[in-house]
Amino acid sequence: MGVGLILLLLLLLIGMFVFWFIGGPRIVLEEVLATRLQTPVHLQANPRFYWGKQQLQVTLQGLRIGTAAQPRLRLRRLMFSVLWRPLLAGHIKIRQIFLDQPSVYGPWPASPGSAASSANMNVSLPGDIQIRDGSLRWSGLAGHVLQLSDVQASFPRSGAGAATGRWFWNQHAGQGRLQMDIHSTSGLSLRNLQLLIGTRQVPDALSLQMPRLEIQDKVLQIPALQVRWQDNHERRMELSLQDLQAQPGLQKIALRSATLQAGSDFHMQIDHARFSWAQWTGQAGYVLSAEHLPELAKKWGLFWPKLTNPKVPRYFKMSGKLAWKNPRFDWSIRQGLLDSSPWSGNITGTWQPLKIHLALQIQRLNLGAYLPAPKAGPGAVLPKLPATWPITGSLQIGQLIWGKIRAENVLIRSRKP
Repeated sequence: MGVGLILLLLLLLIGMFVFWFIGGPRIVLEEVLATRLQTPVHLQANPRFYWGKQQLQVTLQGLRIGTAAQPRLRLRRLMFSVLWRPLLAGHIKIRQIFLDQPSVYGPWPASPGSAASSANMNVSLPGDIQIRDGSLRWSGLAGHVLQLSDVQASFPRSGAGAATGRWFWNQHAGQGRLQMDIHSTSGLSLRNLQLLIGTRQVPDALSLQMPRLEIQDKVLQIPALQVRWQDNHERRMELSLQDLQAQPGLQKIALRSATLQAGSDFHMQIDHARFSWAQWTGQAGYVLSAEHLPELAKKWGLFWPKLTNPKVPRYFKMSGKLAWKNPRFDWSIRQGLLDSSPWSGNITGTWQPLKIHLALQIQRLNLGAYLPAPKAGPGAVLPKLPATWPITGSLQIGQLIWGKIRAENVLIRSRKP
């Protein structure tokens, strides 16, 4: 019996040797990962193991996720260490992860159940993460390809994390730097997050500051966020957010306030906003004001129609509430001002198909500053509407001045064709 046991152990050792020699561990791991990720997985060689006293270190060489023609991720080397004590108890607790020359390619196709699984997963760092010489290529981003290269990063489970790299997009290039304080337990907490992206001409073209970010119980919370952008043409933009909460599982976002400032001539504020991208519904209060509109449009490269006076409108403001429930929308203007003309009303309709219904009131309007006045008299011809006109409703003007035309209580209606 002793000889039989020895022969059995010998055959087992030979079998394990042959299994290892023909790449059995690599094949099994490829199949397991491919089933889990729902995409082909390739390894260059068998995994390597280092048996330490407190941890097991695993090294994967030449990892590729995706096909050879369309990879999603390539890694020259992936190393991670797992603590022995939790592993022997049936739990995997990763201590360190090292990614050597990772290359990410996107966008990734959506896999079945991916949205539900990501929505139900609490985010936390599995362990200390280090990245050396990383890169990214993401196509279809606003019609262009975003490329990151020379990415060096260190993100401890708790402590100061940082990342640097180079970027290229739409013939623009520069460097970027990210730093933060990380606290990761059952959730993820970031403190003092700062992102700085520079171009060749402007070293601080884009800066983002976030004092705190929390991901806990499937809820993302950002108490405050500030973004500043500028270019070498003296254009500046600032965005500030207050009390943002996102629930990916319910596909909802709530926001107490947001402010957008473009130079000194444009200001927009949104208050008490609620959005649901699952049902495409939402509501928000708003205040929008702009000065020197022709110059503002020219400065930002926007189209502006040719008016009688090229310097008007000099001032535009409106405030109210916007609500929508796909495909309908309801846009109320409580207070509006076009130069010196107060106006208010409602704009309702649908965007699929496009149908707009107006119910607007203007106290006094001098139209001569905007459009050439028609010749007065019985033969006066007003501008014609396009053949296909999706707008119905009414526009009531208390006092209309247009060249030699003087009129009061003017009512303009647009009916269905």
